[in-house]
Amino acid sequence: MKKLIKTIAALSAAVTLAFPTNLTAKAYLVHKSTFTNPMVNRNTNPEKGQRWKFLSDQKNLPQLGSTFLDQMGNYTYYATVDTNGKEYGNTDVFAVLCPNVARTSLISNSWTRNYVDTISVKSKAGRYYAVIMEYEDTPSNSTTDYGLRMAGGYYLQSIINNLYIEKSYNINYDAIKKNDGYTGNIYLNNRYIAGMRLTSEDPYTTFDRPVLEKMPNGKGFRTKITYHISNPAKNPPSNYTSSSGYCNIDVLKNIRVTCNGSDKSNNFISNYNRYLSEQKVTIKVPVSDLRR
Repeated sequence: MKKLIKTIAALSAAVTLAFPTNLTAKAYLVHKSTFTNPMVNRNTNPEKGQRWKFLSDQKNLPQLGSTFLDQMGNYTYYATVDTNGKEYGNTDVFAVLCPNVARTSLISNSWTRNYVDTISVKSKAGRYYAVIMEYEDTPSNSTTDYGLRMAGGYYLQSIINNLYIEKSYNINYDAIKKNDGYTGNIYLNNRYIAGMRLTSEDPYTTFDRPVLEKMPNGKGFRTKITYHISNPAKNPPSNYTSSSGYCNIDVLKNIRVTCNGSDKSNNFISNYNRYLSEQKVTIKVPVSDLRR
C-alpha cells in the first residue's frame, strides 16, 4: 500500500509540473489546512447545486487536487452544503477535480480511478450516496472537465442502465468451447462510480476491476469492465434433467453493481434495482458435453 501511495504521488507530481498552474488559478482549491467537513459550494446562481461546467460555477465549487487527496487517503466526506449550511443531495454536485487528478489525455493511468475510489460521501443523517465522476467538454481552458456528483435511487439506476455489452450476440457455446471460455467488455460512457465492482449471479461469469480509457473519438472517457465466461461443461449445473438434446444455461445473469457506500446498512444506494437482467445471455449447451 505504501508503495502504491508513493507511486501515485510521484506520478501526480509529474503531471502537476507538466500542467500550467494558471489553469486552476481561479478555482476554489481545497487544502487540508483549511478543509471543513462538509465542504461549501459558494455558488449563488439558481442552478448552484446542479451545474459545474462553466468557470463561474467551478471557481465557487470545492476542487480536489492530488496533494489534498494524498493527504486525506480513504475518507468519508459529508455532502456539500451551500453558504447557509443547507445540505445538497441526490443529483447535486459534490466537487470538481483538478487536472492533476483527472484529465482525458492521461485518463488511462490508474491514478484517476485510485483517487476517486478513496472518496465516500454521506448525508448529515449518515446515509451514503454513490459518488459519480462525470465528464463535460467545458468551454474554457481555465476549467476542469471532470466533476463529482452525488447519486442514489432512480438517478443512480438511470446511470447504471447505461452500461452496455460489446458484441454480446457473439456469446455462444461454440465460441466458448473453441476458446475454453469467452472474454468481452462492458462499458459506461463518461461516467465512473467510485469503488465500482460488478458481480453476476451465475457461477460462470467473473469481472475484472474497472479501468478508465479515452473514448474512441478522443472526447471524454469511458469505464471498461472486462468479463470472463468459463466453459459450463467443466462445471455443469446440478439441476438439468434431460439425458439428450440441449441444456439452457444463463451467463451474465443479474449483473449487480456495488460501489463505495453500498455495503453500509444506511444508504441511498440499496433502494434501487441493481440488477441488469436485460444483459443476461442464454447459451445452449449439448447435454452430451455436460455428461462427460
